[in-house]
Amino acid sequence: RPLEAEKFVVDMIDQETGKVRKIEMARHRKKGTSKDGAEQSPAIKGEYVAEVMLKRLGTFELTAYRDDPAYENLVSVKTIRVALPEEERRHPEANPAKLQSMAPGKQFVMIHQADELARRVPTGKLTLYDDIPRDLWDVPLAVVLIVTLLGVEWLARKRYNMA
Repeated sequence: RPLEAEKFVVDMIDQETGKVRKIEMARHRKKGTSKDGAEQSPAIKGEYVAEVMLKRLGTFELTAYRDDPAYENLVSVKTIRVALPEEERRHPEANPAKLQSMAPGKQFVMIHQADELARRVPTGKLTLYDDIPRDLWDVPLAVVLIVTLLGVEWLARKRYNMA
């Protein structure tokens, strides 16, 4: 019988170490759009998902109601084996035709032609900037302008008793 709850907690047991970790499972929602174009995500009864960050590979067991003596009769236990992908190990050799199709133009070189790379890489342009910093405070006009504005402000405050 499918569960009806939106969320529930299961125990994830590491088969090697016996450590137990609590995982919150949420009801799986199917992505899609309805006929009128509105986005919908109906819940699928009995299907729950969770994302778990693992620190190591191995075999793990997911179960609920572990504190109940008859928990094996109440819920099914799910065993999960986490391993590295094997695709890289199945075909470790390079596929020159595929690599050449991915390389732009005639830029593809095999490993034994690596000494040609220095010759093939174009010399970059070196742009020099002649940027001389000019401080605003070194200009006499700026000093005169600041002193004048401060003097005008001081006179205005004195005249209107704002000081």
